[in-house]
Amino acid sequence: MTLAFIGSIGPVEIIVILLIAIVIFGRDLPDVGRRLGKTLFQVRKGIDEIKGDFYESTADIRKEVKSTQRDLNVMLNEPPEPVAEEVEKPEPEAEETDGEPAESPDIEAEKSAEAENVKEKDSASEAGDKPTDEGS
Repeated sequence: MTLAFIGSIGPVEIIVILLIAIVIFGRDLPDVGRRLGKTLFQVRKGIDEIKGDFYESTADIRKEVKSTQRDLNVMLNEPPEPVAEEVEKPEPEAEETDGEPAESPDIEAEKSAEAENVKEKDSASEAGDKPTDEGS
């Protein structure tokens, strides 16, 4: 175990800490340990209750998001994607590649259309530069 202000705690340090605790608390040490255990249990129970309350309070929002997603899929005439009933972790909005954020599909489609237009112009200009035997 490593603590920022102590460093590494080994078995010798643990024994010294226990001896100091026995000297300070004496016969009350079992009671102190019992109270500390109960306190930790109550803290964990409180955290679990807060998580449950948060999950319950966001249930209607999750349902609305699922409904909106289904409506959008119907409007776009796409088959609906299966939606998980419980949301565990939010997915990242954009993936990064080589330190650059990923582009949206619309931008990628525009770039590919521009590239095709450039290729067509290049092939048309090359055809115009070459002499043809039609007029001879």
